[in-house]
Amino acid sequence: MLTQSKQQRDPKTGKEPEGILNPKKYIQLMRRSKLAYSFLGTGYRSHREWEALLCGALLLNDKRSVDCCQFKGLVPGKHFITIDEDDVDAQAKYWLSHSDEREAVAKQGFDAAWEIWKDAIDQWHPIRKTISERITGNGWP
Repeated sequence: MLTQSKQQRDPKTGKEPEGILNPKKYIQLMRRSKLAYSFLGTGYRSHREWEALLCGALLLNDKRSVDCCQFKGLVPGKHFITIDEDDVDAQAKYWLSHSDEREAVAKQGFDAAWEIWKDAIDQWHPIRKTISERITGNGWP
């Protein structure tokens, strides 16, 4: 999934290229997601893990990429789930069919991520409204 800023729209039409998500659509998609996958790649690690946690998805993270610096004290199995890349299908089926467990881990991940990032949340403009709605009473998904 790719995201795109307004500056990257077609200058003649103002439209976004097909297959590209703007930040608002990206956050809407994340808010509807029950699971988010994050696998070890070959490049820079982004804030997608944090976005997933703060949007309420259960984070399934590649077990090879878990480190205490990246996750600042979050605990595998409590705040997110570590998985093997080869086990994605089985894990997805398990967590989608065990909604109470999934929601409990996702909620703990959200709460922990919120505590870590609440002071810096203004820097995350695209998800600020989403998080504010969750915190002020529009509820946990």
